[in-house]
Amino acid sequence: MGVVAITIAVALGGCTTALPPRPSPTPTAAASATPTPTIPTVSAPAPQVPVPCSGLVDESALSSVGPGLTLTAPPYGLLYPEDVAAQQAGLLSCQWTGTGSTPSRLTVSVLADSPAGYSQLTPSAPAPLGVGSKSWYSCPGTPNTDAGCVASVLVGRYWLYVMAGPAIPAARGASVLRGVARSAAGHLTEAGAPAPAWHLPSTPWSPVKTCAQLGTAVPMNDLFTPASVSKVSDGNGAGNEDLAWNWAVYSSSMLYNCGWQWGDPGAPGGVWHLLAVHVVPGAEWIWSQLLTAPTVTSTKITVPGATDAYYRCDTGNGTCWADALVNHTWIQVSLATKNTAGDVDALIKALTELAAYSGA
Repeated sequence: MGVVAITIAVALGGCTTALPPRPSPTPTAAASATPTPTIPTVSAPAPQVPVPCSGLVDESALSSVGPGLTLTAPPYGLLYPEDVAAQQAGLLSCQWTGTGSTPSRLTVSVLADSPAGYSQLTPSAPAPLGVGSKSWYSCPGTPNTDAGCVASVLVGRYWLYVMAGPAIPAARGASVLRGVARSAAGHLTEAGAPAPAWHLPSTPWSPVKTCAQLGTAVPMNDLFTPASVSKVSDGNGAGNEDLAWNWAVYSSSMLYNCGWQWGDPGAPGGVWHLLAVHVVPGAEWIWSQLLTAPTVTSTKITVPGATDAYYRCDTGNGTCWADALVNHTWIQVSLATKNTAGDVDALIKALTELAAYSGA
């Protein structure tokens, strides 16, 4: 999921993202500062679900999904702010991939103490699965997606969301999902209560405010001239077919996902820019891992107030963005353009204004 994404899907829907070119400029300072507390180095969140992926689903249940399913070690590609926010919210997400020309895939996500997520993301008149205290399943008949069949299950204090595909016949979808869900539910019940939730450290970014509040505090009217910001709104994007993942990200107050817009994209000849800002408070613990993505180039940049900052590009799709570590918090900014002259200057200026706002 990722950068310049402005489209949330809290249902079965995929996501696309976009991101922005080559640094050198010196940024300008901005915005009013608030006092910065002394914050100790932030440790990675300990797993809240007491069962690892390797012990969650029995081999017999895995083999019913498809041949040769093996556990895929995370991360499953680029690390996006939403994924890190989900981990801080306590989500356990496990993925298995099979063999063959059309390999089967299985995803099982587990979230503790989230009955509201299960209830709010349950369709009307669902088909019961018969596992746990409440459950439903669906085989929507979309063989070209990961979610060939899905199931949602409440068992004790845990919410399981299962996606199996890509092509499981509807006739046997219920039995496949039931086997996977019963296996996972059994191991979770045996393991007992979840560990305490990870608590967001006290940073200038927490508790998370609304995008409108952040836009008022950091107007960024000087990023692009002569246009000024026309609106600041909640970003969408990075919606996921996994409903437990969606709930973990968007209900946990672990993430800012905001968009600043200059001008009207529909106005002929008008000036239009879109800046996406993702802020994950307390995500200092993930910073070193951001440098390890094999398809990403990282060029160090200077942002006043930031502990560290890089301009990054994905060599696979040509999209670029900027990351900064500010007050133990990961900030990512990107534009809805690719390698346009002046983009890097604007990104550094945006990070400078955000750092100043946080008191750095």
